[in-house]
Amino acid sequence: MKPSQILQAAAQAGVAGVLAVGNTASHACPYYAQLPNEASRSLPMIFITEPAVLAAAEYQTVASEKTRASDALTENFNSLVNQWRLETKHFSVIARRYENPAYKAILDMQAPAIPLILQELRRDPDRWFAALEKLTGENPAKDAINFYEAVDRWIAWGTAHEYIA
Repeated sequence: MKPSQILQAAAQAGVAGVLAVGNTASHACPYYAQLPNEASRSLPMIFITEPAVLAAAEYQTVASEKTRASDALTENFNSLVNQWRLETKHFSVIARRYENPAYKAILDMQAPAIPLILQELRRDPDRWFAALEKLTGENPAKDAINFYEAVDRWIAWGTAHEYIA
């Protein structure tokens, strides 16, 4: 059985996500031994006898958790972008757009916001240049002749620095 199938079957069975190596509780991983007796008896347990399968299953679990965190970050970012655009679309002075709380919240996301901003810049160009400069400490568009050249330079920079593909 593949690790992904093991995890899927465990999730469907309502297993608490405890993975162990061995075929009995006495051969389980240290996490089992740390549980109080009552808790260990009440938790469903999976015993995996092959360490390679366990390692792959743990990797998938960690990758899945990272994906959920990344999805939440992206969802929060998109919500803030929508709020920022809605609340500032009528401003003619760009500096007023930068003062918006949603824009500031995006900056508070720090480095994880960089690829999201670059993807947004590519998808729907807007005035992200100050945010990118603040977050990266760089400005590849400082000599750009116009807005679209600045967009192109930031996209090229993001690609070269592997923030976006």
